[in-house]
Amino acid sequence: MNFVEYTAQGEDGLELITEVARHVHAFNREHDNALGIDFPAWEVGTSLNVAQRIRVFGDKDALSKFIAQPRGLRLLGLGTIARTALAEAPAGVPMAAVVRDNAANKTKPSHARRREARGCAAFAGVHAKPGFALTFASQTTKQDFQLKMRKKSVDGTPPRFNSYGLCVEGGLPQF
Repeated sequence: MNFVEYTAQGEDGLELITEVARHVHAFNREHDNALGIDFPAWEVGTSLNVAQRIRVFGDKDALSKFIAQPRGLRLLGLGTIARTALAEAPAGVPMAAVVRDNAANKTKPSHARRREARGCAAFAGVHAKPGFALTFASQTTKQDFQLKMRKKSVDGTPPRFNSYGLCVEGGLPQF
């Protein structure tokens, strides 16, 4: 598996990293979910407050197409984001997966109100907070939404990604 790493500088780091994630999402919708994302500063079982680095994983052909696209080149032209050269990920390192955190959505107060309105039992647990979230805009409703994520340890199964670049199965090398 190959990767490139983007590093943001300055106060707008999270917005630039979010833009890279949006670029991965747009690419994946056109290229059969070929790329995955990981945040190297994020440890399994912890929360991530601000992302300054994002790794994009995939096979060499898909990553070569991705880094050559005009949108990605414009990001580099801003001068506040840097990208490493295409490289191969090391073998024999622990694996982890950044996955969508649907539990965080189902324990919010708004979800509890909707459950109550439908006549379901009220939620009696602790409200879950996601490990990390990025803001995306829905193409359908044109509204912003939070893509909530968590990071978990996994075995060495080859990864399969969703359109956001999050792992559906398997994981990515942690180094």
